Amino acid sequence: MLLGFSVLLADEAVFYKVQGIKFVVITTAMDDFIFIADSTESTALVKIQMNKHFELVDLGPINWLLGVSIVHSIKDQTITLGQEAYVDQILVHIFCWARGHFLERQEATYHHLVQH
Repeated sequence: MLLGFSVLLADEAVFYKVQGIKFVVITTAMDDFIFIADSTESTALVKIQMNKHFELVDLGPINWLLGVSIVHSIKDQTITLGQEAYVDQILVHIFCWARGHFLERQEATYHHLVQH
């Protein structure tokens, strides 16, 4: 499949294509792809090209990666990364703290094992 991408020398699971001020970066992990591009149009074009060779299932914008929440605002041109889930785990595990109050040790163990 020739789509004009180069392989990043530092990581063979990362592909990139740059044309003037337009760029697309694709990171891969097994059968998951993360697209990073200068615009949604650039991403859409690459997805159309890739769909000619195999079926892609578009899961929409990325929200989580390796336990980090990701919020992207095209309007504000910002990307916000958060580790709230990790901080919550630490608070429950070490300090028995959840939902704004201290928990009894037994309740903290229950909170850790059960999704709320």
